[in-house]
Amino acid sequence: MVSSGLAFIATVLLAAVVSSVQAAEISPELGHTHGLGCLHGHGHERDLKDEGKFTYGGFYGGAKNWGGVCDQADKTMQTPIAISRKVIDEARAAPTDAFKFFYKNFTGASVKNTGHGFQVNVGAANYVRVGADRWNLLQYHFHTPSEHTIQGMHTAMECHFVHQHSVTGQLAVIGVMMKADMWRKASSKYWSSALAQGLDMVPKEEGDVSDSFTLQKDTFSGMLRDTGALPKGSTGVGSGLAPSVHYDGSLTTPPCTTGVSWYVLIKASYVGANQVLRFQKLLGERGTNGLGENNRPIQPRNKRLITVNPTVNTTGQVIVG
Repeated sequence: MVSSGLAFIATVLLAAVVSSVQAAEISPELGHTHGLGCLHGHGHERDLKDEGKFTYGGFYGGAKNWGGVCDQADKTMQTPIAISRKVIDEARAAPTDAFKFFYKNFTGASVKNTGHGFQVNVGAANYVRVGADRWNLLQYHFHTPSEHTIQGMHTAMECHFVHQHSVTGQLAVIGVMMKADMWRKASSKYWSSALAQGLDMVPKEEGDVSDSFTLQKDTFSGMLRDTGALPKGSTGVGSGLAPSVHYDGSLTTPPCTTGVSWYVLIKASYVGANQVLRFQKLLGERGTNGLGENNRPIQPRNKRLITVNPTVNTTGQVIVG
């Protein structure tokens, strides 16, 4: 009885840590994003190539001191950035075509242990259209805490959907902020199917890739419907009205290559607090405290063009709630 009581207290304390990094939702001024911009491609590979070994080394320690190729990268165009009301108020409007998601192939997935988390490689024929451009989904992966911040606050996690242009090979990433709620049970709303499947299938050894498997039908929709990017009832096909911030940035791991077009959805998705802890334990297996993190520190904006794509009401305010 005593041990079970202590275990419960430990779970509550750990979940409290998770809940302390929730982001505040904001209502920025009216604006629009432009289309997906030019990027430097990486061929047609699903892996975003790392430059040798690197570590995160504590809650901002190692990533702050990345050298080598990251020192040689364009330091004025790095990711992640802080997204604030001031940044969005200053954002310049530009016309855009809506995202049209075609995430419809659930077969042929696999999970790779990257050594600093995992990535879920997806099967062919999953893509998003922006105007006439088709951007193929290559893989998705997670960071904890979130890499971007909104109003100075991290969320518990952030998911990155990595896409590649079907013709040019250029890269674009859609970032989804993920909130955890320690008081909720593992219901469909507060449970990430996309994260759960990765945690279940990730191999133990760095560099290893799991056998091919079929993703669950709610893998994409469960996350994107929360943000408004997909309409209710969709399993991965359709177009919603999701407020997002767009800017040109970089990879968030070495070699920190620039030319990556970023879209960060302002409205967060949900994740179970115990899922976050399980992911942090996975990252901390090689560490000393049992928990780990894999987020890069905030980088200077350096007067980059920021555009916003809002959902608006009659008063002109962006609806994010």
